[in-house]
Amino acid sequence: MTQSSQVCLGLLKRIPTVIGTAGALLLFTGCVSAPTPPACVVGTNTPSDALKALRGSVPDATSLELAIDGSGSMLGLTTAGEPASNWQKLIRAVSLSAASTNVEVETFRVGSGTIKPLSSWQEATKPCFYQGCGAFQPVSSSLDTVWRRPGLTEAKDGAPAKVPLRLTITDLEANNGDITKLTAVIKKHVEQGAVIGVLALKLPFKGSVYNSDAQVIYKGATDRPIYMLATGPQRQVHKLLEEIKSNASISGIASDSIQVTYLDRTISSPTQTVEVVEGIPKGQVAQGLPIRLNGITYRPGNNYALVKLFPPAKGVAMASKQGVNLSGINTTKLGLSKLESIDPQATLSGETITGEAIVNNHLVVQLSLPNPSPGNALRVTVPRGALPQQWWVDWDRRDPENPNSNQQTDGLLLLMSNLSKMLVEPGSTPEAAFCLMYSN
Repeated sequence: MTQSSQVCLGLLKRIPTVIGTAGALLLFTGCVSAPTPPACVVGTNTPSDALKALRGSVPDATSLELAIDGSGSMLGLTTAGEPASNWQKLIRAVSLSAASTNVEVETFRVGSGTIKPLSSWQEATKPCFYQGCGAFQPVSSSLDTVWRRPGLTEAKDGAPAKVPLRLTITDLEANNGDITKLTAVIKKHVEQGAVIGVLALKLPFKGSVYNSDAQVIYKGATDRPIYMLATGPQRQVHKLLEEIKSNASISGIASDSIQVTYLDRTISSPTQTVEVVEGIPKGQVAQGLPIRLNGITYRPGNNYALVKLFPPAKGVAMASKQGVNLSGINTTKLGLSKLESIDPQATLSGETITGEAIVNNHLVVQLSLPNPSPGNALRVTVPRGALPQQWWVDWDRRDPENPNSNQQTDGLLLLMSNLSKMLVEPGSTPEAAFCLMYSN
């Protein structure tokens, strides 16, 4: 028996009774010689050898420039009791981790476009550091400040580029949500071989919580996200954030809230493809059957989901991981995915994306499919760099009315996505590609 015949026999075992024996025989007759669909995942794998070589050529930095955001939105971290205790633990853990990188450490207060050297990290544990009193002037957030310092050297005359090792501790509440200056200046570092890493955690906080428009949205006790945004040579960025994570946990900071993302790793992960398909409503589709479109019968292959819809099916839900309960997920329009007809000469026939979700870093997409319709071959893609980690979505303040908004950050998803995209090489494979061939 040929491999195609074995595949088809397996398919016949899954054919629902609504098709009937005659329909099953017709499907089997066309299945043996049926081709598989065209490639679903299109593009070049990343990172390329050239990019690996660039990052590998960057020498270690000789110093760490550690910047601490001095804006007033951080003040509630220094309130006496649990907030102040945990904040001191974190600053101490960062300082110890910096020392373990075997480089000179320079510590600064940043805000309002200014940078002020500090004699000790302990200065950053005092309320005046954020309130603007004593030796410190009141400042607003300016996340790009430390990256505007000199120190970035482009490759020239055979000598490799030199990129500084820099880290900012901040709540990422940018003024008016403007991240343009930050992403523009970090991009210059990435172009010379720097990578980006982010460590995030939630700490006890008591005081006023602001949004990016400087409006107070909450007063009282809560947990606030704090971020360590690092750039520099790949090995040093990874080592520094791993050390901070370890020392923070040892210091007694709850490890279950600590999130670490190395963007050079996340944007190089294998393309997510469809693993699970369910009908909307559930149970109204048959999967894995040969599908006939435009006079050609196709058999499963090349990461496609082949689906036949039965009334009253209105669409499908798809996920990139087995075991995801598609019927129990709340989806929304995150704006991550693009829907297209795989045949460049064909157009969409009323198919639309109705919902998206991230479940444990895996993509879930819901599609509305027209009925009646002869069917179509569709591709849902998320460009590389645009597929968020779970915590980016959970910690992003999208809805001010959400009762957890005081524990979230304005524009987090937008910032992390833009930082990710600047690491992506042109022509790379998408981060997710869900291909669906369906008929009614």
